[in-house]
Amino acid sequence: MTAVNTTADPLALAALDKLAADLRYHATNNVGFPDATDLDVRPLLPLLGTLLNNVGAPFGPAGPYRGHSKRFELAVVQQTADLFRAPWDDRWGYITSGATEGTHCALWQARTRFPNAVVVASTAAHYGVARVADMLRMPLLTVPTDDRDEIDYAALTDRVRRYRLPRRRRVPVVVVASVGTTMTEAVDDVRKIHAALDTAGVPGDARWVHADAALAGVPLGLLDPDTRPGFDFADGATSIVVSGHKFLSVPMPCAVLVVLDSARPAGHDRLVSYTGSLDETVTGSRSGHAPLMLWWAWQVWGLDGLRQRATTARALAAATTARLDAIGWPAWRHPSPSPSCWTGHPARCWTNGRSAWTAPEHTWSACPARPRPCSTPSSPTCTTSSPAKPDPPQPMPSGCGQQFRVRTRTTSRVRRWRHTRGPSRAERCYPTRVRRSSHGAASDVTAVA
Repeated sequence: MTAVNTTADPLALAALDKLAADLRYHATNNVGFPDATDLDVRPLLPLLGTLLNNVGAPFGPAGPYRGHSKRFELAVVQQTADLFRAPWDDRWGYITSGATEGTHCALWQARTRFPNAVVVASTAAHYGVARVADMLRMPLLTVPTDDRDEIDYAALTDRVRRYRLPRRRRVPVVVVASVGTTMTEAVDDVRKIHAALDTAGVPGDARWVHADAALAGVPLGLLDPDTRPGFDFADGATSIVVSGHKFLSVPMPCAVLVVLDSARPAGHDRLVSYTGSLDETVTGSRSGHAPLMLWWAWQVWGLDGLRQRATTARALAAATTARLDAIGWPAWRHPSPSPSCWTGHPARCWTNGRSAWTAPEHTWSACPARPRPCSTPSSPTCTTSSPAKPDPPQPMPSGCGQQFRVRTRTTSRVRRWRHTRGPSRAERCYPTRVRRSSHGAASDVTAVA
């Protein structure tokens, strides 16, 4: 028998080293994506070399295959459902590959329950909503937003009423509420959505409201419900999805989907003899490592730690907005409790020496990050030596000693053009807002909490 050569190719190792160095270089100034990086997952390293396949849903029989982490996945779904005030005896869900899959599963179940339903979303909704509606062959109605980027509830009533009236039949409505839009983190209030559907004459048993809370779900869920927009199950949501690789800092794309079990279509579950589990998820084989990392994040921080991280992020967003205004850079922060600010840059294109932006508007998101070398070694929050190129001085909001950084997203939207032009062919499949990211751009705006 020929022996297997286990010696790694030096060129392959060099390629990995180069990638690691590149990631370290860009870790502190990544632009365009609001991902936190302060979760230490090294205690889980011994498990990363083991195949963990969570085939099937965590609710129901696990099947004969034991190489899974469904017990941890079920714990994460339950913790998330508790945060979003889902009834204890009326919840179902699983950990998906991302929020888009979570939205796909929610709309798939809504379409199975309401075969002739129409999907309604604002023009600020995530681009994946239109793609999912197209994949499921569900008609999509886009509703304009108001001056705060929140869905226009009066327009929602009008669009739904006009769509249902000529058909002279009961058309169920599936609304995708954006709980934190990608550019301004505006929140579509689920309670106001239900009021708009009531005005449009949509019966309570012919509607499904899905909350796409990919980024803002956890920070908002930690607030007093009386001081934040309504978006959770107690406010009338039928399903909610929240990302794990954004605010929760899991280092792999994932999300948690929670659905009211009573809203799911009857007979939707199918036992697969090959796996011994129920076929309820969009994908068959699913990662068993993502649930472990999400579970670990809950164990490390708990509700108090997550609440402190959200508070510090909001403080940094407020300080960044004030500082930009002070230097003559117009900045705006959404009235909702958001860790972001929205800016337009001066006439001269801003650059940090490595890249430049040409889009007229940016969104900055404050995200928790791992400590990095700071420019003032004598500071009590500094634990490492000074970097080669010190960061500019920044406001320091009070916090728990973690470093928070500012993420930036860009858009080429022109509001006046969007509101005055006539409908185009693309609007029947995609929201009218046009987004264009600048992944090559970078930002050195950081602060140490």
